[in-house]
Amino acid sequence: MELSLYRTPLFEKQLRALEKTDKKGALAAERAAEIIGQLAVDGWQCVAMKNKRTRRGELRVRKCLKYDLGSGYRLISLRRDSELFLLYVGSHDECDRWLNNKRGSKLQVEPESFIFIAGNGDAPADQPGDPVMEEPADEYEEQLTARLSDALLRHVFRGICQR
Repeated sequence: MELSLYRTPLFEKQLRALEKTDKKGALAAERAAEIIGQLAVDGWQCVAMKNKRTRRGELRVRKCLKYDLGSGYRLISLRRDSELFLLYVGSHDECDRWLNNKRGSKLQVEPESFIFIAGNGDAPADQPGDPVMEEPADEYEEQLTARLSDALLRHVFRGICQR
């Protein structure tokens, strides 16, 4: 069965932040990249992928797959037919909080609102450590940066700036 992988821009930011935390976080980010790569090549039904899932599974959200990254870190994904959506990566407590907030709600995922990573046979588009093209800033950020002046920034960051 062919599998298509999708992620959100937030997921990529979480993965990069996890990489920068400490040794355990960096190792968890590396394992997440490894899992994403294996999913892209072998699909979610592969025996190695089943062994990397958490022992108890996930009952709070239907069709949710949780992967154990070790050292108390998890990767949360949602399966829909031949598509896998990477939704959240973080510590066990962060993932638990995220799942509790989503409990009972039906997660609406549409491929159009996600970024395509890879299908079977394709290599993952970007993994931690790979150079990532900057995504265009959204309209709100452009409006905010247009309103910022040098004087305002110097006032806000007066402890950092020297006159």
